[in-house]
Amino acid sequence: MVSTPPNRENRGETKTTTPTTTVTPEEILQITKLRQLVATTADPDNHLQEDRDVLRFVRARPTLEKSAEMLRKHLQWRQETKPWQAHCPACDETPGYHALRQIGFDLQGRPIIYTCFVQCADGTGIRNGMEHLMYAIENAVVAMKEYDQRNQQIGDGKWVWMLDYAGFGYQNMSLSSSKDPLALLQQHYPERLHKVIMLNAPWIFGGFLTMLKPFIDAKTFAKVAFVRGAREEVQKGLYALGLGNDAKDDVVEWILNEMEQNRITPYPETQRQFWKLPASGEHDPRGSASFIKEYLNTYIADSSTGCCRWSSGLPAPDMVIEMTGCTIHEHYACWDKENPQWYMRKDSEQQSDVDKNEVAVVAQPTTTTTITTAATATKRFTQHELGILEVPSDDPSAKIYSV
Repeated sequence: MVSTPPNRENRGETKTTTPTTTVTPEEILQITKLRQLVATTADPDNHLQEDRDVLRFVRARPTLEKSAEMLRKHLQWRQETKPWQAHCPACDETPGYHALRQIGFDLQGRPIIYTCFVQCADGTGIRNGMEHLMYAIENAVVAMKEYDQRNQQIGDGKWVWMLDYAGFGYQNMSLSSSKDPLALLQQHYPERLHKVIMLNAPWIFGGFLTMLKPFIDAKTFAKVAFVRGAREEVQKGLYALGLGNDAKDDVVEWILNEMEQNRITPYPETQRQFWKLPASGEHDPRGSASFIKEYLNTYIADSSTGCCRWSSGLPAPDMVIEMTGCTIHEHYACWDKENPQWYMRKDSEQQSDVDKNEVAVVAQPTTTTTITTAATATKRFTQHELGILEVPSDDPSAKIYSV
């Protein structure tokens, strides 16, 4: 079975009564100026069509000139890399080499991308991590647009990254394989990351974070949150971070069950093959029940062409093969054959997001926070120096941390 592409159109007709992005009057002018500064640089997939995407680069640098330099490099990168056709060479070679995949949304409609070290085919997943992350982000952007349309809102366009540290050890501490994904986020997906949640990170991770910190900019580092403890403590932490609440616990419940499954000895084979439908009644490692029902299982087959499509972006590569019988590459080839410009964003009106009153405008200056680092080869940072605060807990054996 072959598939047609996910829906990447700009849904400009969507309205919202609860805007989640705040823009200053100065930023509205800067959006126009930034477009003018990069006007001679090719925009291969109409990436600058939406004001919110341009705004991310306005905010990513202290001056408009630096934003323009960053955006030019980004557009050139999209032209050369074609991230809308991203794939993971490691997962092509070894099914399940990376366990990274979207599993649901937080309360604000941000996609949650989850990964667990023990779940990776070789227990590390250190090869081609940047390519796999790029694939996940590009499809998460499509998923969040679909979520916004379904819920008649305009979200902030960000996503949540959850790292479950089950199985983490010295074999996972590769500085080079960690720097590349960080560089990808900071250079090409600015203002896209809402929060990085470290779930039950072991003590040895503190030393590894010390080595990584000089390569993490202040804005990114400020988005890190540590959640530790048993089931009830982790639930409290995830609620506090906006992943769920007493009325809407679907995603948090899945995370808690997944956390426990990933710590069973001997390790369950169903967890290692997380892309497969489990036996009836068993925990489903593919994602939360609502995500599977509304996004994963909603691909549509076209009997006339033999194709199928997801309107909400492609799931993890191994899930695509399991559900359609075709690889990512076969999907891309089919779409290219049917329409060589299938990936282009379409909006005939070319209307400004900011001017539609979908974004609240306030005349107050923005503030920034800087973090100064002074890492050395021998120094080990304390929690206070790393900016990690401990949240009080009723259970003395459990700790919830937040930056």
